[in-house]
Amino acid sequence: MNFWENVEFELDKQGKYKKELAQAVGINASNFDKGKARNSIPAADTALKIARFLKVPLELLLGMDESRVALRPQIAELELLLNRLNDSDVQHLAYIAARLAGR
Repeated sequence: MNFWENVEFELDKQGKYKKELAQAVGINASNFDKGKARNSIPAADTALKIARFLKVPLELLLGMDESRVALRPQIAELELLLNRLNDSDVQHLAYIAARLAGR
């Protein structure tokens, strides 16, 4: 997948919209379709803003992090849920996960 396809995938996975992302990072929503059609990558600062908005590594959007793209659906769902928790709850879950993993 190209950069914009990866962005669309993450938006769908997170239940977010192109318009919402465009407003947050200061780009025109039509850039999505143009970029996808041209198989282009936005300027570095824009790409980084998009990755930060989506809370994913830029490498993932660039297609350089294949291990995350192929995550089992359950793990992807857990990631979405974790992003909705406060820091304290995340720490508690990290402790539980570590205990379950035998650390």
